[in-house]
Amino acid sequence: MLNMSKTIKYGLRGLRYLAQNREKGFIKIEEISKAENIPDNYLRKIFQQLIKNRVVESGVGPKGGVKFSTGADEISLARVIEIIDGKPSFKECTLFGYANCAKFASCPLQMECNLFKENLWKKLRDFKLKELEK
Repeated sequence: MLNMSKTIKYGLRGLRYLAQNREKGFIKIEEISKAENIPDNYLRKIFQQLIKNRVVESGVGPKGGVKFSTGADEISLARVIEIIDGKPSFKECTLFGYANCAKFASCPLQMECNLFKENLWKKLRDFKLKELEK
């Protein structure tokens, strides 16, 4: 129901890989890229944003790579989505994709879709990165 971009999906897959392999310490982005079948350069750009926003930290050298920053376990998936793509808009017609529908405010289907999207967004705010380990 939320239109998740490929960038968000790749970012979340990369973070899940980090969470599930945290015992390794720093992990090379190349390893994540290969394991998750994500283009390396694309994943590097995503992780640059995550580093800038202190979700992950980077290390250089032969034992370098990326790992979760201190306290990152308590960051929500909603926050990660906002970092990567900004907060999703709930003003677009969910079913037909109209940006400026004259009946948007009175459409009973749109009201139900918005309620669903708002509930999903609340769940994403409650779901923390530490839960990706499972």
